[in-house]
Amino acid sequence: MVATNQSAIGRGLFDRDRLDQIHRRMEDMLATEGICLDGIYVCPHTPDDNCSCRKPLPGLIEQASRELGFDPKECFVIGDKECDIELGRRTGATTFLVRTGYGAELADEGTVTADYVVDDLAETAQIIEHLLTRRRMEQTHETVRR
Repeated sequence: MVATNQSAIGRGLFDRDRLDQIHRRMEDMLATEGICLDGIYVCPHTPDDNCSCRKPLPGLIEQASRELGFDPKECFVIGDKECDIELGRRTGATTFLVRTGYGAELADEGTVTADYVVDDLAETAQIIEHLLTRRRMEQTHETVRR
């Protein structure tokens, strides 16, 4: 699932229909790689709106967790902004700061503390695959001990 701040809607720069077009295009591109999103959760508010859904506040993750039935502590938050990493921290997720977009500057400044700092999404996927394999092995060992 994707959680995204889109204050451009709140500021009138584009509307929800345009954002839906962008998201459909993203989903089409992901589908060509065999990836299907369970949902896209959007905060359309500006920072001045003081809503509970704007990252780094956990509103979008809490909503998605209820609707999709997952534990945020077992999730991965991947982003290139401080608010992404802070969202992960607040929800107990494993965090990845990606050195694309704004992430390179943040990584170089060293002001954001993520669990992992990675060059791109491919590297992120490799690490997540390793972490999930390790989790499965630990769960298997725990089951055997019982």
